[in-house]
Amino acid sequence: MVGRVTRKISAASARAHTRKSNNNASFKLPPGMLKKILAALFVGILAWIYQEVTEELGVYIVSFDRPGYGESDPNSKRTVKSMALDIEELAYQLGLGFKFYFS
Repeated sequence: MVGRVTRKISAASARAHTRKSNNNASFKLPPGMLKKILAALFVGILAWIYQEVTEELGVYIVSFDRPGYGESDPNSKRTVKSMALDIEELAYQLGLGFKFYFS
């Protein structure tokens, strides 16, 4: 049998050796921050790809506010037909030609 060596250790020394070290050298992000950073990076990459593709193909994106929506004032005299004619005139003024799609 191997003899056991016993050394007396003070209580303060024991506490000092069993405490967790606060000197952690690694950088820690707040919870959920990594997901937000990755999401922003992903959206940025998608926007860059989208811009490159639309420029290469010559695609234009045009936005049109209907009366009473967005920042435009409501106009009760407007109809669906008059809005369609306005969109057609907008496409003509922008030089988009006859082939355009809207949703």
